Amino acid sequence: MIPFLVGKAEELGPVRAALEAALQDRFLLDSAPMLDAQGEPLGVLQAARDLPYTPFEERLLGLIANVAATALERCRKGTHLERQLRETQGLLHTVTSLAVGSGDQAWSELLRRAVEMVPGAEGGSIFVREGEAYKLVAQMGYHNQLLGARVEGPVHRYWYPRPEDWLGGEPRIVTREFLLHTLEAQERLMDPATAELFDRWGRLREICCSLCLPVVLGGEVQGFINLDNFSDPQALDGSSVEAARNYALQIAALVANKRERAALEARLREFEVIESLTKRLQRATTPEGISQVLNQEIAGLIGSPHVDIMLYDPEKDALVATSAIGLFERFLRLSVPRGKGLSWASLDSGRLIQVDNTLEDPRTYDPAPAWNTPHTQITAPLMTSDGCPLGVIHCARELPGAFTDREVRLMEVIASVAATAFERAQAIRHLEQQLTQSETLLQTVKALAVGPDENVWRDLLHSAVKLVPGAEAGTIFLLEPSGRYRLAAQQGYTPAVLGLELERGVLEFWYGGELGRGDPQIIGPARLCEIREALHRRPDLPDFARYFGDLSRLKASLCLPIVRGGEAHALINLENTSSANAFGAASLRIASSFALQVSALLAARREREEREAAYEGALRAIGVALEARDLETAGHTDRVAHLAVLMGRELGLSPTELRDLRWGAYLHDLGKLAVPDSILIKPTELDSEQWQVMQSHTTLGYHFTRNLPFLPETARLVVLHHHERWDGTGYPSGLMGPDIPLAARIFAVCDVFDALISPRPYKEAWTIEQALSEVRSKAGSQFDPAVIAAFDRVVQRHPDALRLEAPEPGATRTR
Repeated sequence: MIPFLVGKAEELGPVRAALEAALQDRFLLDSAPMLDAQGEPLGVLQAARDLPYTPFEERLLGLIANVAATALERCRKGTHLERQLRETQGLLHTVTSLAVGSGDQAWSELLRRAVEMVPGAEGGSIFVREGEAYKLVAQMGYHNQLLGARVEGPVHRYWYPRPEDWLGGEPRIVTREFLLHTLEAQERLMDPATAELFDRWGRLREICCSLCLPVVLGGEVQGFINLDNFSDPQALDGSSVEAARNYALQIAALVANKRERAALEARLREFEVIESLTKRLQRATTPEGISQVLNQEIAGLIGSPHVDIMLYDPEKDALVATSAIGLFERFLRLSVPRGKGLSWASLDSGRLIQVDNTLEDPRTYDPAPAWNTPHTQITAPLMTSDGCPLGVIHCARELPGAFTDREVRLMEVIASVAATAFERAQAIRHLEQQLTQSETLLQTVKALAVGPDENVWRDLLHSAVKLVPGAEAGTIFLLEPSGRYRLAAQQGYTPAVLGLELERGVLEFWYGGELGRGDPQIIGPARLCEIREALHRRPDLPDFARYFGDLSRLKASLCLPIVRGGEAHALINLENTSSANAFGAASLRIASSFALQVSALLAARREREEREAAYEGALRAIGVALEARDLETAGHTDRVAHLAVLMGRELGLSPTELRDLRWGAYLHDLGKLAVPDSILIKPTELDSEQWQVMQSHTTLGYHFTRNLPFLPETARLVVLHHHERWDGTGYPSGLMGPDIPLAARIFAVCDVFDALISPRPYKEAWTIEQALSEVRSKAGSQFDPAVIAAFDRVVQRHPDALRLEAPEPGATRTR
């Protein structure tokens, strides 16, 4: 009788002891350990009989144990590789779904793949933040009646006794006991309808264990994924958490994509309103005609039946209702003296006022009560470019028809356009100037909607100098993570000033106060004289003359901090060298408007960085997963990507080009997903037919990447051409010399070098010195000589990059 004991090492001892105790009275026991290739225990092989064992039989038992261990390890490895392949294919499929769209189907497909691939998951749900609540957008294992259910944030934070774990995106596995213990408390936090919905359709009392993984963007939880098991309390463990993280990255990408699309649609909607309204107002040449157009447009765009326009009468020093529709018609020709009512409160503050119920607001002015029905109202001020009153627009609805945030923002846009139109009616010539300025500003904003690049700060500064009256030159300083401010754009100075970094205190000395105030500041001759004198007296201040020339030629300056959340993220300086009075009220107004666009750019850049970080994590996860299937040395993906970026930087690639090169490095062997294991991990030479199959991985990988619209073409070309040779004998296209894309030429060197120093199933590893010599010897045949020269410079400047997790040396050849 020969029993096998297979399991975790810590579990085998008690089982073995029990077996020996049961057999000791009747049999003699002999045992042999089963160990894997690294000497770690896999189990024990025991034999029992009633006669003693000879030395030959004991050796035979040990031999059988070794054969059994080899078979068991091979079986486990095969199962592990199959699981890795399924996870990688599933991850690739979800990335493709993410790139195609971000609707309900994408959420459902993502959850389906997560439940299929995460060990222990049998069902689950995805919640996405909407306002202060979280909406259930996908479910599996429950009922579709739950889709669309909204629950408040505290309900889910109840799972997390420490708020910092929730906000930090920490995964948490909870048991049935915990769920039942907290269920009643959670239901008390829900509204009754939602609690009843989950109680009826949620199967919450059937869950044996559950994994929750919050998705954090911008420091806030924007959603979370729950993966549940209904049959085994121990089904979810650390491996489940690691697998689920990949799908949390996809949720983050979908949320970022949805947020970006919503912001872009809202911005485009505002542009459409501006364009449509401006076209209609251009045909109106009198205040009465402008008012009629506005009444019609507001009623249609806001969906409000009650609109009126009051214009300022300088002779009466009062507002007079000149045009109205709906219930406001009874107020036609009503005069509101200065300082009375919501109208003057709006004009005095210069801000839109939204009131939930005008009958309960003490600021409401109604000398002859004619509207006793409770209603909500928006009062939007109309101001001249100099801040003088032009009038107000009223827009109202009977309760409970409240205005949405989008409608309020749209009303602000309409009021801004209307103010421009009324001002044009007062001064056509001034309006023509304003239209020219607005056109330039709109072009700048539309350019921002496409997405910022390396030249956007230069273009923005050029627009500012062109737009702001009195501006002849200028600079833009950006806040860096270090807390210093970097000069990112200049006009009118030498390019040598670019990259100059200054402490906050230096810029606040120039500005004349705390930048966080955000107020535009005109610096006139007197202040400039003080600054020049201080520069001579204070050695702690930098030598401005060294960078900006003789400051005595500067006659006036306008400083405009760009503030978000109380922090000055940028500072725009506009200068004039010909007139001390170059900047006035109009300059401040236009500069402030321009600052809003710069603020939008900063927000857009942050959104793009978050989105690209999500893409970066997903693509890197694919590359790391491919390592396991190809049995490559751990860290291959990160090493070649790191080395490629160093070489690209050495060759002068831009940040965008470096990103594209890095993404191509992550996916360079994507096509090997379609190469059979019998070829991919064959420990001996490939025959000609097998070699053709292996070579097809470049074109297959390129074909796979076509399903990822967000992936730049440069990254795709790295996947396609990283096996081309400088002499034209490579594959798949036989490109020669400079016809090979530069990114592919760079990556080819990195890939071959890392392959040389790494062990593979069909070879051992070379030493770094041997690999360096081999790569250099291929300059002009396999590799671009200029790229090899850059490689040598990187070797000299960053020798540690070659030893990043490098394997032990040995002999090798590369496939």
